[in-house]
Amino acid sequence: MLYVRFQDHIPFALAMQLPEQTTPALEQNLAVRPIHCKGCFKNMGYLDEQSDGVKIWKWSIKLSQTNPHQSSGLCLPQMPSISSIVSTRISSILQAQCCSRLLLHPLEWKPSLAASEMNKMSRSLLSLWILTPTLRYSATNSSAVDEPSLSPGKLAMKVFWKEVTEEDAAKLMDTVEEVPLPSEAIQQVSACLHDSALLLPPSTRKFQGWDVGLLERWEEK
Repeated sequence: MLYVRFQDHIPFALAMQLPEQTTPALEQNLAVRPIHCKGCFKNMGYLDEQSDGVKIWKWSIKLSQTNPHQSSGLCLPQMPSISSIVSTRISSILQAQCCSRLLLHPLEWKPSLAASEMNKMSRSLLSLWILTPTLRYSATNSSAVDEPSLSPGKLAMKVFWKEVTEEDAAKLMDTVEEVPLPSEAIQQVSACLHDSALLLPPSTRKFQGWDVGLLERWEEK
């Protein structure tokens, strides 16, 4: 059985005992030892030796009924998207650090100014510049349009963003706040930002070398 010990914006911190449905990585030399679901093999979190526990990514959690064939009349709550989870973390940094420039990088990444062909070409990091922390929007595929009397629009934040190489990211370290995430999560955030540009007028999707996008923010219904 797992017990929640501490709740962060992005992961849950749990007691060290793992459920049978998960398995830790076997590599002992990894700085971050991920754990994966035995059923779907997805990355669910990692072992955190500092807190003597396990951290589970919130976007990897799904809700289901114990008996899907027996309806209790209750609707399961909607789980927050990865975009809204990451934007919550970004909002906390804005409030605590008053910093609007962020770098989303893989968990084990360490900045290095040493030039190499790999860190010159690889673009697995995201540089973000928060333009508008809070706004609301409506779109033709938005539930806010379907029920305009019940919702003032979807809550989001507007950001400038760009994919950067490891070499470029290392040069930004004195001017940004770091947000370490799994590589696949960074790719999903990048996809969310890319898709959200379709909600903006074509003339506002670029600004001086930056892409412009929206990150959904969590709002209790």
